[in-house]
Amino acid sequence: MAIAIDTDRYLARIGLGSPPPLTEDGLAELMTGHLHHVPFENLDIPLGRPIHLETDHLYEKIVGRRRGGYCFELNGLFGTLLDALGFERFPAMARVWYRAPAEVPATTHTLNLVQLNGRLLMADVGFGGTTSRGPVPLEDGARVTDRDGEVSLRRNEDFGFVLTRHLPGGPQDQFSTDGRRAHPADLAMANHFVSTHPSSHFTKMACAGLFTPDGRTGLTDLTLTTRMGWSDTNETVTSAARYREVLDELFGIDLEGRHEEIYEQLTVSDSSP
Repeated sequence: MAIAIDTDRYLARIGLGSPPPLTEDGLAELMTGHLHHVPFENLDIPLGRPIHLETDHLYEKIVGRRRGGYCFELNGLFGTLLDALGFERFPAMARVWYRAPAEVPATTHTLNLVQLNGRLLMADVGFGGTTSRGPVPLEDGARVTDRDGEVSLRRNEDFGFVLTRHLPGGPQDQFSTDGRRAHPADLAMANHFVSTHPSSHFTKMACAGLFTPDGRTGLTDLTLTTRMGWSDTNETVTSAARYREVLDELFGIDLEGRHEEIYEQLTVSDSSP
């Protein structure tokens, strides 16, 4: 059963004063607002908090407490907003190729597929720093240009459709999806693995990221990266006070004093042999 959310409050959270039209441009406006205002982050995991996917929990966390989340949280709640606004959509699973895994990766990513004018569009606000900023048609040969350059989609015999980001150094595959509807059990199982398994990338690090009009700001463990276009500058965070300042001022994240716990974990990890 659908759970009602305050759409006006959610839209305000992503910088919009009114609902956009039920068009591809309207969908792009929603995605841009989300990417610019809601951080991608996994900070509940190093704090030992479970990642819940119930709509009321996600709404309270992301809209009420103005936190962020990762794909299962961000795309999960974004899907609820799309439903409330009248878009036709469903969740799908994806395999992440971003880090060039040696073996076929599991389906550990989720995104929304939106039906508009007889086409399926990928709408993803929860992948990270090289995702498309706007909708991408789920079609072989689709090419979309955003502020970061071009992304393209190609059909793959085994894995459905592969999304590629074209970087200055060459193309980089992001993820693949077969475009089939994901069910709650699929999402719950993948979310449990990603948030708890020792081999999961998200149990080995602490991160936050937020897109800007000109690039993206990212914090991975104690390294703060500011990207303008595809040029990066880095800073090493060297105190708990600075860690808290970065989370607050750059990502709008308030950990209610628990930032020191994460900073200490990262300091110990960084000094381990």
